[in-house]
Amino acid sequence: MTRTATRSTRSTRTRLFRCLVPLLAVALAGACAGKSPSDDGGGDDAGGSGGNELSADFPAAADGDISSFTVGIAAGQGRYDPLLATTSVIVINSYDCLLTWNDKGELVPGLAESWEQTSDTTYVYRLREGLTFWDGSPVTVDDVIFSLKRNVDPAVASPYGVYYTAFQDVTATGPNEITVTLSRPDPYWRYASAIATTVIQQEFAVENAANLGTPGVIPIGTGPYRPSEYSPATGATLVRNEHYWGEQPAIEELVFSVVPDPESRRLALESGAIDATWDVPLEQARLWDQIPNVRIGYGPGGNTKIFSFDVTAPPFDDVHLRRAIAYAIDREGIANSVFNGHAEPARGVVPPEIFEIFFDEQQLADWYDSVPAYEFDLDKAKEELAQSAYPDGGLTIELPFQASQTVDQDILATVQQNLRELNIELIYQSMPDTQYFAELYRHEDLGMQLFYFGPTYPDPFTYTFYLMAESQAVPNAFNFANFHSDASEELMAIQETDPDLQARVEAGAELVRMAADDAAYVGITFLPFPVALNREYTIDGDFSIWTFANWASRIRIAES
Repeated sequence: MTRTATRSTRSTRTRLFRCLVPLLAVALAGACAGKSPSDDGGGDDAGGSGGNELSADFPAAADGDISSFTVGIAAGQGRYDPLLATTSVIVINSYDCLLTWNDKGELVPGLAESWEQTSDTTYVYRLREGLTFWDGSPVTVDDVIFSLKRNVDPAVASPYGVYYTAFQDVTATGPNEITVTLSRPDPYWRYASAIATTVIQQEFAVENAANLGTPGVIPIGTGPYRPSEYSPATGATLVRNEHYWGEQPAIEELVFSVVPDPESRRLALESGAIDATWDVPLEQARLWDQIPNVRIGYGPGGNTKIFSFDVTAPPFDDVHLRRAIAYAIDREGIANSVFNGHAEPARGVVPPEIFEIFFDEQQLADWYDSVPAYEFDLDKAKEELAQSAYPDGGLTIELPFQASQTVDQDILATVQQNLRELNIELIYQSMPDTQYFAELYRHEDLGMQLFYFGPTYPDPFTYTFYLMAESQAVPNAFNFANFHSDASEELMAIQETDPDLQARVEAGAELVRMAADDAAYVGITFLPFPVALNREYTIDGDFSIWTFANWASRIRIAES
C-alpha cells in the first residue's frame, strides 16, 4: 500500500465452466500470465473490433513503483500448482503459457514468440530466446515438453486435461522449437495454448512430485512473481521475479489476504487494509459503488444470466409459452435494479464481445440485430400465450435456484410479479449448491432453470456446444433445454470440425440466433467482470475478462 517513484510505465474446453463448475473459479481467462495485453502477436488469429456497452474506465498511469499491494480474496487456492489450484487469482501471477490474450481476447505471444499451424493436426511454437525460471536457470525445450505432458499424466490428474482430448504428442523440432501433434483436427487447441500450457521446471517437479504445490514445495515457474510465503487457508505473499522475461511490473510485493465475507472485504477496502478485490458481489453493487476512496470497474466479462426451458416436455414443449415468458422478462429493469446498472440487457445468450474479434463493427451490429430481442412487453406476452396450449395461463412453475447465487432471488421476484399478469405462478426456492447441481445434472424434470454461463475462451463454441449440442442433452452435461435439431446439428458439425475459422464462427452465430428464435434459452443480462481498486491506483490499458491473465502487471499508480 506504499509506493516509491522510481520507474516509468508504458500503456499498453468438456466441462470447465466458471458458472457451473467452481473448480477453476477464475480460470476462464487461463492460468497463465504474459508480457503485456497490448503486445502485438504472430500466429494466424486476427480480428476486428466492436463496441461494448460494459466498460471499465480507469485513469492514466503515472510513473513509479508500488512497494506493496494487498488483494482481498474470498477463498484460498488449495495447491500452489498451476494445474491443481482451485482458483487462479494468485497462481496466475507465477506461471506463463506459450500464448496469452490481449484485451480483445486475441491470442498473442507468451513464452512462445511466434507460432503457426502447419497442418490440421500440427502446431509449431518457437520459444523466446533467453527464457529463465525464478531461480535464474534456463528454460529448456525439455521443461516445456514435460510441462505440457503433465496435463495428460494420470498421476497429476489435472482438470486441464479436458483441453487435451485430441493431444497426441509434443516433441522438440529445433533448439528452441516444439511441435504439438494432435490425433485429429481440433479447432480449439489454439485456445489451450493460452490456458493449459503453463511451464514449470522439470527437475524440481520430478524430485518433489509427491508434495508438489504444498507450502515450501512450489513448482518453479517463469511468471512476473514468485511466492515468498504461502498458506492454502490464509493467502500468500509474492515478490517480483527479477529474472522475468517481460517488462517488470510496478508492484514489488503482491500480498493476498483471504477475506471470505463480502461485507468484511468491503470494509477492508474502505479502511485501506486491502487495495483491491475481484470478489465484488454484483447484487451489492450500489453499496460498493459508494466506497469513497475506491473505484469499481465493470469490464466486459462474457457472462450471461440465462433461463432455459426443457423443449421436450410439457409445458415448455410449447414454443408460444416459451416466447410469452420471454416477453414477460423485464431485462432492462433487472439490469438497473438488481445490478445497479452494471449489467447489459441480454439479446440471446452470447455477449457481442465474444464475436468482436471475428466480425468487423458493422457485421457485429448486423448479427446482433438479427437475434430475437423479446423486449419487455406484456401485451406481446399475452398474444403469444393466446396462441399456446395455455391461452388462459393457469400454470404453476416450480424453479429451484442456487443458494450461493443470492442475486437470483431478486431476479426471480421481478419475473414472478410479471408472470402473474399472465396468470402464471412462479414458485422459486433456494437450494444448497451441492443439492442444486446434483439435481440439475441428473437431467430429469428440467422444466425451467435459471443459471449463469461464462466463457473459457473467446469463441462462441464455448456457449453453443455446451448449451445446444445433442451430445450435451444427457445426464452430467449442460444442454438443460434439450435443444437440438437436424439443422442445429449441421451447424454444430461445422463449428466443431471446419478448418475455416470464419465458417465456424458464422455457424455459431446462426446457432445463437436459432436458439433465441425458438426461445429455448432466454438471456436475461450480460454480466460484467468487476474489480474494486483503491483510487490511488489504476489499471493500465483497457480492462476486460481477458486481461485478467495479466492483471498484476497492469496495476499502476494513478495519475493525479
